[in-house]
Amino acid sequence: MSRKCKIFSFIFVPIVAAGLLQAASFWTKDILKLNFTDSMPKGIYYMHSFSHRSLHRGDIIEFTPPGWTADYIYKRHWLPEGTPLLKHVGAIPGDRINITDDSVFINGIYAGPVQSVDSKGLSLPALRGAFIVPQGYVLPLSVRIFNSFDGRYFGFVSIANVRNIAKPILLFQ
Repeated sequence: MSRKCKIFSFIFVPIVAAGLLQAASFWTKDILKLNFTDSMPKGIYYMHSFSHRSLHRGDIIEFTPPGWTADYIYKRHWLPEGTPLLKHVGAIPGDRINITDDSVFINGIYAGPVQSVDSKGLSLPALRGAFIVPQGYVLPLSVRIFNSFDGRYFGFVSIANVRNIAKPILLFQ
């Protein structure tokens, strides 16, 4: 295959596929979204409506930030106001969480560091202690970068806040 043909295929095929999926989503209420944040791989995600099925560790969810968390995120201009978050499910009901000054553990296994300040040097919420994820909640956690604002700073998210289950379609990195 010629170089032009390879480049054309690399660009054209994903665009056509994304277009077909978007057309299909018109009838199924599922949608495609672009992610350009650092906490998840940049790319196109297929958003499947969440129907309150059981969530599993590792699922990618799109959710409305709970309570004070939304104001915190939008006032720091990390995301435009009203933008939902996209994170992995790090812990599910019954899992044991331990958050120390420098680490988060899930069921006794190291899950990542805890920062005291953000990338601009501003202090972050200090959620510390031992917790058990209650029924109807999950702990969202970024496994891609460890300075992402996630459950290690704001705690559990009710499944009522979950909008969609996300599946990566085309990642840019």
